[in-house]
Amino acid sequence: MKIGLINTYSYNNVGDAAIYAALTKMLSGHEVYTTLVGPNGSPPEGIHFGENLKHCDGFVSVGGDIFNNSRPWSITRNFLSNLSQLKQSPLQPFYSVSRYRHRAEDSV
Repeated sequence: MKIGLINTYSYNNVGDAAIYAALTKMLSGHEVYTTLVGPNGSPPEGIHFGENLKHCDGFVSVGGDIFNNSRPWSITRNFLSNLSQLKQSPLQPFYSVSRYRHRAEDSV
């Protein structure tokens, strides 16, 4: 199973880095993809880089990137990209990190 991580923000943020590390452990045996490139040009160990996530079987949202906090009435480009991805693949499962934790055994 190929899982795409969406709403990825940064590998430098300790909280986000912990989420990525936990997800790669929870999803061991499955391929995990992101479109976010790390400071060294590649994602962290256990995560694969993809130009897009069209080939993924399911998605996990690791952040809530809908609005820019400094401009609350402005929707971010990343959110619009996520909507585009969902429109292209409406039947693929979509999980948030908190929901995914409870359904991991049933879904993966």
